[in-house]
Amino acid sequence: MYAVVKIKGQQFRVEPGHTLQVPFMEGDEGASVTIDEVLMLADGEDVQVGSPNVEGATVTAEITRHGRSR
Repeated sequence: MYAVVKIKGQQFRVEPGHTLQVPFMEGDEGASVTIDEVLMLADGEDVQVGSPNVEGATVTAEITRHGRSR
């Protein structure tokens, strides 16, 4: 399963268990955030493409740390 989400004007492919570096998001480290701009959702053969967003789809993520890339 994976999704394509929009965060701060940029598109990212996200999957369960993966870590991703994105532009600064408000919240404390360890906080959970909900991303509601889901552009595409794929689960095997079942693919949903939004126009522009997939209706009712959200992605939940955790802020692991803030900072610049290494």
